[in-house]
Amino acid sequence: MERERGVAHVPAIDIEDMKTLRKNIFLTNYEQREHFQQMKMMKMHWDTTKPYIYRRDIGLNRDPVIEAFCIDNRALESTDVLENIAVYLTKSELLSCRLVCKMWSTEMGRYLQKRKSLIVTDEHCGKAGAVLKNRQNGNPVALSRLCLFDVSSGSVLYKKLFKVFGYTLSSVSLEECNLSVQDLKIMLVNEAPNIETFHYKEATPARGSKISTLKQIKLLNDDKLLLPNLKMLHWDESDGLTELREIIDAFPNLVTLELRNFPIPKSQAFKDLTCPRLKSIFLSPTVLNEEHCKALTHLKLKLKRLTLFGLNPAVKKSMKSLTRFLSSVSETLEVMELWLDYASTLSNPETTIFTSPFPVYMPKVRRLQTEVEIIGHIKNLNKFPALAELEIVSNPYERQNWQSMTKRVFIKPHEKLQTLRCGDIDYKSMNKVMKVFPQIAILQLYATHVNDSFLRSVITNLPGLSDLSISRCMKTNALALSDSGVTGISKEICEKLKLTGKLENVNMDEAKIHPGIGDLQHLRKLDFGLQVSEFTDISVILGISKLTKLACLKLPMCKITTVSLHAITEKMKSLILLSIAGCDQISPEAIENLKKKGGLLVENELPPVYV
Repeated sequence: MERERGVAHVPAIDIEDMKTLRKNIFLTNYEQREHFQQMKMMKMHWDTTKPYIYRRDIGLNRDPVIEAFCIDNRALESTDVLENIAVYLTKSELLSCRLVCKMWSTEMGRYLQKRKSLIVTDEHCGKAGAVLKNRQNGNPVALSRLCLFDVSSGSVLYKKLFKVFGYTLSSVSLEECNLSVQDLKIMLVNEAPNIETFHYKEATPARGSKISTLKQIKLLNDDKLLLPNLKMLHWDESDGLTELREIIDAFPNLVTLELRNFPIPKSQAFKDLTCPRLKSIFLSPTVLNEEHCKALTHLKLKLKRLTLFGLNPAVKKSMKSLTRFLSSVSETLEVMELWLDYASTLSNPETTIFTSPFPVYMPKVRRLQTEVEIIGHIKNLNKFPALAELEIVSNPYERQNWQSMTKRVFIKPHEKLQTLRCGDIDYKSMNKVMKVFPQIAILQLYATHVNDSFLRSVITNLPGLSDLSISRCMKTNALALSDSGVTGISKEICEKLKLTGKLENVNMDEAKIHPGIGDLQHLRKLDFGLQVSEFTDISVILGISKLTKLACLKLPMCKITTVSLHAITEKMKSLILLSIAGCDQISPEAIENLKKKGGLLVENELPPVYV
């Protein structure tokens, strides 16, 4: 009876509703990635100080054939001619064209940025039809990235997209698409031969299939798949049949690899195998085994980024193998993420034996993301002398790990640590962390119980903050972040101000009795992404509006009104981004007027996942 009392009733979920939810989540995540890619393209560095353009981060050389061809061809100086040529060129060809002269460098770079990304989530996508029609009408339209979610390879839209845009595509994503092994090979080899990035997530696997997709491709005509141009691969098969060796054989020049459901390999088969260009690897086995680590060690990788899931700290052999692997990449590794195998950890909660993978000295690691159970067995952070960013996540049911970890790890200061992200940290542990690292400039808290005392402690101990984010934080009756915590005014005065509504005549020198958000004068970004917020106009007018250097402000799902909107626009002149999604008490007319003024990017719609 006790076990039944602790189990909550889970309502049945319709399959179609679940599919729609997955699509919404996928669309949101993909659009964020696309925005990041566009920003990255805009910031690409090109050396224009020499007669010929040289791309530093790729190391391209001048092409004498193109150079000789263009000497007496004045027609190729016309932007209209160049634009019609650029439509049919791949990404690498456009980059090579940028080496010809300054004019080509500018124009080809502009055409590269103009290339579109297309997301298709059904076989009757209107946006895809419009892009195809635009191209058929003779307009210079080209795609660089194509993402298909739950689209059949037999559909007319699928065939048209790859027929028209396949040659110029540099990135393809097939997420849960219904396509055969034959169609997959045709797409990779014939229809889109120049892709550099490929995301593949298998749909429902064939029942009883015990052969990986890459092996099935090889068995079609006894011809091994070989794509030397591919640089980035995301491979996700639900049955976990595709082995790491198969991927390295098929894609020998990979730079970034993300392999989900990583099966247990035969480590001896990796002794004669090398992958010199692989710099970033993401592996998610069910449980990280000793054989996994041995196979990775044999590859003699020179990684810059490593993400590993499925760590079981109670298994000594696998942890010792992991230590040897980390030692082999310690001289080059810059970013590291290590995550536990929760199935094993939760099934053996009484296990206290922990074999730490960190007797290893990591001189170049600047960002570390892990869990409190793992990092809690490091004596101090001196093993990471270059560490600038640290993210630690905790299981909400094992919060005592934070307290024991702060006694062992956060003892000595670390001068280079500037960014700290914490998940589900308690008030006492956070106080200890802030006192040891008062130089922190970026603090992000999520899934944490934040109340007024918590926020006041952050304001007092970290006066140099430039970025404060409190997102996905829980609210209970006992722990709620209110107007009093933001402004520093007592709760009694806040209640009176809510009744009277007279906020203009408040003397803050007399009313303020605690530290308030306005004391963080170096703050450039403030994100209060609370699921349920008690903020009103008091927080904005008497607290947040004092932050004159703020560039980004996010106040979703707050109880603020149009009055706060006027205070923000009048006093916060440096503001670039304002998010007021879910603030229902602000009139739509005021939001539209603010958007029409320009100069400020306003977000007032929640992502489709939360609608």
